Amino acid sequence: MSEESKAVVRKFYALLEKGDMSGVDGLLSDQFVWHFAGIPAPFDKQSSLGFLQAFRVAFPDLQHSLDPQIAEGDRVVTPLTFRATHRGELQGIPASGKRVEIRALNIHRILGGKLAQAETVVDMMGLMQQIGAIPAPSGARA
Repeated sequence: MSEESKAVVRKFYALLEKGDMSGVDGLLSDQFVWHFAGIPAPFDKQSSLGFLQAFRVAFPDLQHSLDPQIAEGDRVVTPLTFRATHRGELQGIPASGKRVEIRALNIHRILGGKLAQAETVVDMMGLMQQIGAIPAPSGARA
């Protein structure tokens, strides 16, 4: 089961990179819930799809480099590196044209071959610094 669950998560990232939002929609269970570190209210399936679509508009060339995954029971842990160019508006921040690279850690719960839940910890501070939305600390590279 764990290899099949890992494959479901890899398929999610592949569909997202291709911009196949109907494929992503089909991979999320109707009860899908997505928790982000630092955001108090979780996203449901519809708000998750909206978020992902807006993120693809902001970063149309997005790519994920997945590190080795760990699976146990119905959970898959996937550390990754996200790379893209900021070419569209992101939450009111105009496109900067800057190339970004950030790290993230995701824990997905797989039920019936679909994503039922996600927990994400992502370096949003680094992302905001790299697109120039907030200054980098003194001596740091953005």
